[in-house]
Amino acid sequence: MASQSQGVHQLLQAQKQAAEKVADARKRKALCLSRQRRRRRWGWSCTRERERERERESKRESKHRNSRASSRPGFIIPEKEIKTSDLK
Repeated sequence: MASQSQGVHQLLQAQKQAAEKVADARKRKALCLSRQRRRRRWGWSCTRERERERERESKRESKHRNSRASSRPGFIIPEKEIKTSDLK
């Protein structure tokens, strides 16, 4: 009888340890998935923010170019109209 109770006790311990390992693995998996989701969101928002910043910068540059050209109409000469005799 004593050997049977020891065997049952060992089986119960093994079952308990297995359940603990499974629970720990589930926690690690959930933690890993949440980290991946955060990284994806961060990466997406960061990429999106860079795109927005580039758009803003290009708009600023075009506005700046347009304002300079309109304030001094004869100041900017297109390259095709420049003659080598004018440079001397």
